[in-house]
Amino acid sequence: WETCVVYVRDYQTVLRVYQWFATGQHQFKSVIMDSVSEVQQRCIDAIAGTEQMKQQQWGDLLRQMSVLVRQFRDLTIHPTNPLEAVVLVAMGRNYDGKEKAFVTGALATTLPFYLDVYGALIAVPSGDGQSVIRYLITSPAYPQYEAGDRTGALPAALENPRIDTMLDLIYGPLN
Repeated sequence: WETCVVYVRDYQTVLRVYQWFATGQHQFKSVIMDSVSEVQQRCIDAIAGTEQMKQQQWGDLLRQMSVLVRQFRDLTIHPTNPLEAVVLVAMGRNYDGKEKAFVTGALATTLPFYLDVYGALIAVPSGDGQSVIRYLITSPAYPQYEAGDRTGALPAALENPRIDTMLDLIYGPLN
């Protein structure tokens, strides 16, 4: 296989996907979770069902999602079959004038610290007015976006970003 899409209708499916990757018995080089915002909602469903979340359940949610995000991230250092990239996509939301990942609770604060690159994908109209140019903002130099690049290898705004290009910039070309 080159690509596999797993449709997630419950949180248990996400856990099974991680467990399968953790075995190292696969031929994939990357995994993309689209979106961590939706996965968090599936986790809430698993914890509270259709009921309102109770105070202690918010702590359960943070622990479960923090563990899940870090487990997926750590697949890049798997002892027998490390992935080249783990990409977590999140919906965006404006919080106090700054565009951030749309996750609830304390995960909104901790998520950026778990990842090497944390950015915002924006679309800017091109000069012809017919199309857009996408930029991945990876630097706090753009204060309206929560972003950062712990690797120090990416530009503050990467035009038309591609994962393979980003990996080349961070680690150098593989070929």
